[in-house]
Amino acid sequence: TYQDSPVTDYFNKQHPGKFAVGGAVINAGLEGIVIRKGDTKMFNAVKSAFDKLKADGTYKQIIDKWGLTNEAISLVDRRTLFA
Repeated sequence: TYQDSPVTDYFNKQHPGKFAVGGAVINAGLEGIVIRKGDTKMFNAVKSAFDKLKADGTYKQIIDKWGLTNEAISLVDRRTLFA
């Protein structure tokens, strides 16, 4: 089948050893959180929360629990790209 990689990762976690991914991820899309331009307070709050989740291992636990290791994201500040 051809499907989203999160669906594939989760399916493989539910059926260990029965299936294998037949290739690399194709056409990976970018995802993001949109915050009103100039809202530094909100940006810092979101960044701080994400940083804490990563630092204390919670983010990794969530990713591992649901078998989404290919879906892990990193926070990138792109404010200057679209200023």
